[in-house]
Amino acid sequence: MKPGKISVLIPMYQAEKYIEEAVCSVRRQDGLRPELIIVDDGSADQSAERAEKALKQYFPDGTARLVRGPHCGQAAARNTALSLAHGDLIFFLDADDVMTPGALADLLAVFAQDPDTEIACARCRDFISPELTKEEAARLKPQPEPYQRMLAGCTLIRRAVFDRIGTYDESLPSSETAQWMLRAQDAGVCIRYTDAVTLERRYHNDNFGRRSRQAQLQSYMRIIRQRRGGSGSREDRDG
Repeated sequence: MKPGKISVLIPMYQAEKYIEEAVCSVRRQDGLRPELIIVDDGSADQSAERAEKALKQYFPDGTARLVRGPHCGQAAARNTALSLAHGDLIFFLDADDVMTPGALADLLAVFAQDPDTEIACARCRDFISPELTKEEAARLKPQPEPYQRMLAGCTLIRRAVFDRIGTYDESLPSSETAQWMLRAQDAGVCIRYTDAVTLERRYHNDNFGRRSRQAQLQSYMRIIRQRRGGSGSREDRDG
């Protein structure tokens, strides 16, 4: 698989502390040079400026770009990035997380082992962001060992799968990746797994799940209703 066939897409919102490290991790991919697209979802901090600085430093060859837009939510930012991507294989990375060295090579190996693979799914390792105090870190509960989960950063996806089952549900305030993966499973998409760890998942004070617990619960309930056949209900339309 040629390096130019891979697109790494980063939806970004209020990630000024972490985006440079995320970009650096994309650059460290064992000689692979994927296309990189960052979509800034209307950040009010210095995310865009720091992303631009990181792109100039790590991708001076022009294989990366930053796109700015109004704040429309993470699902919309994912869809915008996807619409701009040229790769046959798609990898999403959250702006506060980092790829492990060799992540793309490990995921590409799954496709090489089984040409029928449509989604390669790897493992994740949690870490506590180093800027936190001991007291702040003590309140967080990362997993002590690597684990398998269909997270952004753990999956490499054939572009054709999006053409087949659609893009991310922009009506969801969060958990759009989980909902999309359930749709892929329902559609019989061929998913293969590897024990390789491809994602370092950052725990910090501003993780969306902690910052917007109500929005996350609302998304979970909406996904449950959709899977029970109630996606057309007034509750789903009105939120």
